[in-house]
Amino acid sequence: MSASGITSLTQKLEHMACKSPFWYRLTRIYYKNMVEREAALAGITADDHVLVIGGGPCPHSGIILHQLTGAKVTIIDNQPPCVECSTALIESLGYQDSIQVTLGDGLTIPVKGYTVIHLALQIQPKEQVIRELQNSADTGTRLLV
Repeated sequence: MSASGITSLTQKLEHMACKSPFWYRLTRIYYKNMVEREAALAGITADDHVLVIGGGPCPHSGIILHQLTGAKVTIIDNQPPCVECSTALIESLGYQDSIQVTLGDGLTIPVKGYTVIHLALQIQPKEQVIRELQNSADTGTRLLV
């Protein structure tokens, strides 16, 4: 399957997860172990402010990072339907005070003040976003790719 096919399939599954508790719990299983490893690798704690670039319609990474660590999380996505779905999900889970979802682009979002930046697998153009983050993030910011 091509990268665009994987992205399309992932978004379809996440749209279903955003709207259905059953699909949310099912798809969360896929992400949980991976995000646990990422949180441990980056040493994320409740003192961190995590930026998740590419949250998609069901931002499992941002939600699980907050649940595991207590860190404040900001999730951005460049597609309005994804932001709308994510925002509704965050509110339904009661995390609106700890997790913010906003429309934005990984190439242009100001990244000062974030201690950890997490990049979704499907973001494009990944190499360009990584270069921009390396040039603009605070010294010591941890980047999870």
